[in-house]
Amino acid sequence: MPHDYHPAPAAKPRSQGDEVVPATGRNRSLGSRLARFLYPRPARRSVGGIFKWWERRRLAFSLIVGAGGGVSLLAHGALGWLEGDDPILLPALFWLLAVANVCYTLGPVTESILHRIWGRDVLPVGPHLFRAGLALSVGVTFLLPMLLFGVRAAVTLVRSVLGVGLA
Repeated sequence: MPHDYHPAPAAKPRSQGDEVVPATGRNRSLGSRLARFLYPRPARRSVGGIFKWWERRRLAFSLIVGAGGGVSLLAHGALGWLEGDDPILLPALFWLLAVANVCYTLGPVTESILHRIWGRDVLPVGPHLFRAGLALSVGVTFLLPMLLFGVRAAVTLVRSVLGVGLA
């Protein structure tokens, strides 16, 4: 009886960051790596597995939120610098990251509590919580400095219209 077995072609050496799609043998695109980052497999169903899953993603989360916050705070600081104020960027960025990481810790705590209450009766929520938390955190890093930017711009506009504080 004939079979359809065909041995795989010899593997080519590749760099460590190079990933290959098994079916096609082609390198994975940045888009597929991003999709795997945003839509990962859920954690092993234990409290320890859940915390390990979240901790493996903490550095990437902090870098993404820090980059977003850094851009926003630099824009806000540039306006302050143009107006002659001394912007306090580094402490603000530090507190932003500290608060974001405290909130990040709520992810594994929430998932662990849900796992303890319902066990395997509830589907893993970690990937969903991670995406929602990342989107919310990046949104807040852009929103708060931009609100301050808007208030500062409005105050500057009112001062210039009224001629107050202009020398």
